[in-house]
Amino acid sequence: MIRSLSLILGFITMSVHGYQCQTQKNTINPPDDLSQSTYYPAGWTENQPIPTVENGQNCVITVKIPRGYYANVTFYRDFPYSTGSYALIVNNDTQPFFFMFPKFVVNLQTVNSTEYTTRFAFKIQWKIIPDIGRDTIIIEKKNPPVASFPGANFITFSGNQGSQLALMAFSLTDPANNYLLRQTAIFDGDSSDSNFIGTLDQVLTSKTPLIASRNKISVYTFDLGNYFYCPLFMAQDKDDIKGYQVYLGRNCEDNGECTVTLDGSLGNSLTVTESDGPEIIKRFNFFPPTATINVYENTVSSVTKVAEFNSTNFYEQLPFQVNGNMKFYELVGTGMYDMVVTREVSRAARLQL
Repeated sequence: MIRSLSLILGFITMSVHGYQCQTQKNTINPPDDLSQSTYYPAGWTENQPIPTVENGQNCVITVKIPRGYYANVTFYRDFPYSTGSYALIVNNDTQPFFFMFPKFVVNLQTVNSTEYTTRFAFKIQWKIIPDIGRDTIIIEKKNPPVASFPGANFITFSGNQGSQLALMAFSLTDPANNYLLRQTAIFDGDSSDSNFIGTLDQVLTSKTPLIASRNKISVYTFDLGNYFYCPLFMAQDKDDIKGYQVYLGRNCEDNGECTVTLDGSLGNSLTVTESDGPEIIKRFNFFPPTATINVYENTVSSVTKVAEFNSTNFYEQLPFQVNGNMKFYELVGTGMYDMVVTREVSRAARLQL
């Protein structure tokens, strides 16, 4: 959830060594003319080299976003990496992030050592949230999730009165492109005036459902529908997702093999795929004895369960055909399992391991 913070306006000073945030808290307000881009640090533009940040900096930069607009933000950075660390904004990543009202916050820290050079800047383009059509999808208790494709319209899931909804994300067919899911917006309600609570990229990265505070949750995918024709998100009643530490979707190509990772690193998990035709489980690259894999067609129930794999019986059951539009792969236990599937039924064959 987005929380309000009261931050002090900061000033950026430039030196031959780089720039620093003197107050360690900076607030950037939108310009009077929102057709003009905003740059950080002040005085820099994308036509110049990425500016150097002085060593030993620890800054919180808050950017306020006017209602009815979103911030299209491109980050320019060159950071040193050290073992055991990670960055949400990676080097040489020129794809923009989208942020909604009321703000976004950047935490900037630099190594306190002259052995490293850190360069960082960003550009903000202020964009009007377009006036678009709206589609409503009804979510009923005790029903399977409903998946949705990206499109031109604003998608609202509406549940039973007094309920809460959960939203899960799908990976793209090529997981290397999952970062594009950050160009989405999720709202805790039925309009873009509702609280902005995240992006599909954040939901997928978390591997857990995003829970709305009420019985409505909405998603806007901007123009991703022009590039991807596959489900990107699904919603379900909150009470129907209990018991899973990981819950997400996986998109696969219609041709060739696809590796679906069943993630039991935190405990029980549920992974969903969707296709009009059958899906063939060809093999597991590794099957440790720490979990059981249950397979369901269209919904998770004792009636729709079609297979149960464990470390002693999985091989003799493969290849295994799973039907239904939605396929559910439930991991009960712990461990990581790479399951190789294909949708080319005629080519599916038993592999001699």
